[in-house]
Amino acid sequence: MSRLARGTGVCLLVLLVLATPGPAVAAPDLPDAATLRQRASAWGAVEVALTARMVTHKEGREPFTADLRILRAGRTRTRIDFLAPPKDAGKVLLQLGDQAWLYLPKADRVVKVPPRRNLLADGLLFEDLFAEEPGAGVARVEEADGAYILVTTPAGTGSERTEKSTRIFFHRDTLLPFKREFYGSSGRLLRTITIEETRPWQDQTLPWKIRFEDNLRNGTETTLEVLAAEELPGNIDELLSRERLAQAPPAAGSTAHD
Repeated sequence: MSRLARGTGVCLLVLLVLATPGPAVAAPDLPDAATLRQRASAWGAVEVALTARMVTHKEGREPFTADLRILRAGRTRTRIDFLAPPKDAGKVLLQLGDQAWLYLPKADRVVKVPPRRNLLADGLLFEDLFAEEPGAGVARVEEADGAYILVTTPAGTGSERTEKSTRIFFHRDTLLPFKREFYGSSGRLLRTITIEETRPWQDQTLPWKIRFEDNLRNGTETTLEVLAAEELPGNIDELLSRERLAQAPPAAGSTAHD
């Protein structure tokens, strides 16, 4: 056989090998929407006392920093005591279900406020941030940037400022939800909640650092960092009652750090 024939044969063999399909590599299956919905809403009610620092950035203004004492009993009862800055120290915000009251120490009076006046109205714990919402409609699962994304579209219509759909991001390995985006009826991104750090506490997992971004309020961004977590001190019903708003909650052994 001539050198040319041998070379031609080798080339044809190489081309044949390259053209032969290799073993199929199966793409990882996406978890179904029902699984992710269950993961997002599987958080039980938490009773906890938190010491936290909140920093809010708003375009054209100096950052606002507040040290807070947060008493929490389930999804429906939250008390926030302002420890600092001095001009706000002594203020108390109490939210019971869909009603909220604010205690103003300088005027020594309690006023009823819309729940959205709650600086943490978006929620604080997994049970708030990723709760299953009534009326959630079509759901599908996507994958991007190393995360699974549950896309939901609530039924009905609304204005551009009304949240009509959400995207919940889950870590691929743990299926732990870590971000939620809220969109208006036209597809505009309205708000984003991102859990940047978590820590174990008792038999729970608590968000330890959370970032809230609100595009409806000129791009306001708030970061809440938990400094300490402990059991609720004293009688919960007394602590989370309107009658106790003018009184500081019992000391629980930790204060906000400077």
